[in-house]
Amino acid sequence: MTDYGTDFSCTTDLDTTLSTVSGPMVVVEAVVRRWSTPTDGLLGDPNYGFDLSAYCNADVSPRDIAQLSSSLNAEAEKDQCVLECLSTVSLMRDGTLTVTANLTLLDGEEFTLVLAVSAVT
Repeated sequence: MTDYGTDFSCTTDLDTTLSTVSGPMVVVEAVVRRWSTPTDGLLGDPNYGFDLSAYCNADVSPRDIAQLSSSLNAEAEKDQCVLECLSTVSLMRDGTLTVTANLTLLDGEEFTLVLAVSAVT
């Protein structure tokens, strides 16, 4: 089994109890952070991030949704621990984006990650 290390739990903000995550959850949280950080939002890495929330309540076409899915896959696969990301994106009537992503990690472990992203969350 691949050692993904240990890190503070932090998807949208640092956990106030300073809890930690280890194993594959380190990678899953890293992908969520990538998808919630504007491009060039990480000091020193202009290629880091893709702000998924920018698409909430936006007027997007089915073609835009397909491109969004492709962009999310590419961003997740920038993480050296992610072998493959296959995502689907749905835009709900209330403006919420639902992302279902199947992540395959270095050691072959697979995870399904489901995110609901709105202008509020």
